[in-house]
Amino acid sequence: MVIAPYRRILGLILILGAVGCCLIWFGSLAPAPGLGVPADNEDVVPNPATFVGAPIAVDGPVIETTPLTIRLQSESGATLDLRVTGVNRPLSEGDVLSVYGTLESENQVSAINTVRKPAGNYWRTRVLSLLAGLWVLWRGLRYWRPNVQAVLIERRQPPLSSLLTRFDPRETEDEDA
Repeated sequence: MVIAPYRRILGLILILGAVGCCLIWFGSLAPAPGLGVPADNEDVVPNPATFVGAPIAVDGPVIETTPLTIRLQSESGATLDLRVTGVNRPLSEGDVLSVYGTLESENQVSAINTVRKPAGNYWRTRVLSLLAGLWVLWRGLRYWRPNVQAVLIERRQPPLSSLLTRFDPRETEDEDA
């Protein structure tokens, strides 16, 4: 059964609208430690006194190792230096530390669990993600093509050739034989 193009477009608009509504709804949820959603950087930085004694999940770069201190930053640009206790692993300045724990005072957190992200991991992760994204894009363009009139994506027959398949030595041997 072939679906008319206007129905596909309408379905796509409805699905994207539903996803957009879910994103807005999820973004409007307040922190609820009792439900397992601890406060994060955006909640703690502007008013840390509100969350004293409550669980928090924050992250930031290490700015001092003795005492261990991380700098929290909110999206508005405000910062808060937070002393972390209960960490028994070697850290260096510049490492990014994610901390789940209890806020003991306005500038100290007792860590329950921590995750260390070395300072050099971000460029490597971004380069690998870029290469993987380009590979997926090439595979998609090689095997599929958009059909604008029918509003669908069709499989290419045959696929676009690549440099690896363009000069296949087996093809030249078959022609000579």
